[in-house]
Amino acid sequence: MARALHRERRLRDDILSEGLFGEPAWDILLDLFACEEEGRTVRISSACIGAAVPASTALRYLSEMERRGLIERARDEIDRRGQYVRLSKEAREHMVRLLERILATREGGTPVP
Repeated sequence: MARALHRERRLRDDILSEGLFGEPAWDILLDLFACEEEGRTVRISSACIGAAVPASTALRYLSEMERRGLIERARDEIDRRGQYVRLSKEAREHMVRLLERILATREGGTPVP
C-alpha cells in the first residue's frame, strides 16, 4: 500500500506539474515504510531521492522528523561516512494504522479506528 501511494504521487507529479504538490515528509515516510517492508535498508541519500525534492530540502525534513521522533539515524558500520535512516518504532506503528485505515476506506468499508 505504501509503495502504491508513493507511485501514485509520482504519477500525479508527472501529469499535473512536477513540484506543484509538495509533501516531502509524507514521501519520506511512505518510502521508508515500503523499504522496511521489503527488507531493505535506506541510506540518507536514498531517502532524499525518495522525497522528490532537492537534497537540502529533504535533509531539513529528515532533521525535523528526527527531532519529532519519527525517524532514527544509524551509522554505516562498513563505511563510517554513511548513515542509514529508518522509521522509529512509534512512527512505524502509526504508519501501519494509517495505511490500514486508507485501505479500508478505499475498499468501501468503515475505517478502522
